[in-house]
Amino acid sequence: MDLKKMMGSCSKRKQYVEVLATHYIDGTIRPRTIIMASGPVFEIDEVKLVTRAKTQRTGEVATRYTIKIGKNETFLFCDDGRWFVEMKEPVGTGESGVMQTGELTQAP
Repeated sequence: MDLKKMMGSCSKRKQYVEVLATHYIDGTIRPRTIIMASGPVFEIDEVKLVTRAKTQRTGEVATRYTIKIGKNETFLFCDDGRWFVEMKEPVGTGESGVMQTGELTQAP
């Protein structure tokens, strides 16, 4: 799945993800890989900025990682050890009545 297709700027929802990360002796954390619940895996090429910030969707404060995956820049959040991204809100439901998978949002 292409990250660019998963990015956008419409309404967003919080989506918990698995993250493989390196934890350094000084207490810093460097996320390396994002594993989406729906299956896609994204290697993080660069962590550009780490800061405490409000999420666009819920307004809650969490550690926000501005990351680069390929040519795309987006946000990855960590709140008390739980990682999440903000996804584009699914458009509708499929035949099974299950909501379609959302898409990652792009950093402004």
